[in-house]
Amino acid sequence: MEDWKGNKIKVGHTVIVISTGSMLEGSKYCLFMRTENGLEKVFEGEPIKKSYSFDISAKYLITEPGNNLTISMNGKLSEVPINHIDFLICKQPWQIVCIEGISDNKDEYYKDYFSA
Repeated sequence: MEDWKGNKIKVGHTVIVISTGSMLEGSKYCLFMRTENGLEKVFEGEPIKKSYSFDISAKYLITEPGNNLTISMNGKLSEVPINHIDFLICKQPWQIVCIEGISDNKDEYYKDYFSA
C-alpha cells in the first residue's frame, strides 16, 4: 500500500486516514410535504459545495507481519500488521492515506491537488 504521494508504507510508519471532503458533496437538501396526492417537493436547496477539509479519521501504527491486531475504539493508535493493511485500512473516495511526518501536510496536499 502507498500513501497519496506514492510513498511505500513500511513497518514502523504511523498511517493516517484523512477526510478531505464530504460524502454529501453535490447533493441537495430537499423538503417534502405529505399531501393528499402523496409527497410534494416544497423546497430544493443549492447543491452542497466541495469542502476542503483535512480531518483525521483514523491513525494506525504499522507493525511486523502477523495476526496480532489491536483496534482502539477510544481514539488511541490502532496497530495493524503490514500484511493486512490493504484489507484493514479502508478509505472512502473523499479520503486519502498519509504517512505521519512524510505526507501529512495539508498545504502540500492541496498545492498538489490544485496543480493537477
